[in-house]
Amino acid sequence: MKQFFSFLFIMTYYTVFAQSGFDGNYEGVLNGDKVTLSLLTSGTKNVTGKMLDSQNKFNVSGSYIQGTFTGKAIEPDMGVEFAMSGTLSGDIFRVNLGFDYLGEHHNMEVLFNKIISTDQSKKTKSPSAIPDKSRDQRITGTWVKESNYSSGYGSNNTYGFMSSSESMVFFSDGGMADGGSSTVIGGNDFSGKTSSKEKAIPGLYWWTENNVIYLRITEEGKSQEVALGKYYIENGSMLITGANGEKVLLTKQ
Repeated sequence: MKQFFSFLFIMTYYTVFAQSGFDGNYEGVLNGDKVTLSLLTSGTKNVTGKMLDSQNKFNVSGSYIQGTFTGKAIEPDMGVEFAMSGTLSGDIFRVNLGFDYLGEHHNMEVLFNKIISTDQSKKTKSPSAIPDKSRDQRITGTWVKESNYSSGYGSNNTYGFMSSSESMVFFSDGGMADGGSSTVIGGNDFSGKTSSKEKAIPGLYWWTENNVIYLRITEEGKSQEVALGKYYIENGSMLITGANGEKVLLTKQ
């Protein structure tokens, strides 16, 4: 879901994705031995779980910040303890297990794959629209946020500038798309341009109520709803004010 975070979602990133994607069951292989891992997160960013190989059972505990986990795995009977860290990218959890032996530190890496059942896969498929929600059709269309920067002229008569635009598409049925972006930079003796194309965002839908834009995001079978912000439209421009007071000014394309 990280590709969804264009300018509109800076205001709601931590609210919408406060729940981690670490929850679930995983499988991996270490030195030819199958290893299973089950994890459960809490609202305080804590993680608990179990890790099992063919001979041992470890209690896992730790915490996460976005897609990064830090903690430990302990085998209670023998007291064996691993320092455990890892990063989660989609359904891949790359884990490093560290331990000290005879005065030397050793590391082992396990690549875990999240187990997705057929029922879970079906749940991740969101409906094409939210039929019970109303939408202010003035919002339907492509909205652009533009930024410009100029360094001005320096003592040696040099200068530089940068111009960028990002866009978001609101469809009439409630769907959304990343409208793409472009950046142009230049100066005395250099110039360049980058751009990206429009891309639909599955599982993301919008609606309005009392001049507030709401979003519903469905990921891994779980849906969350959040207020993007209060909006005001006039003369082809829309001002969105987030709950934290941050304002974004957009222009309709």
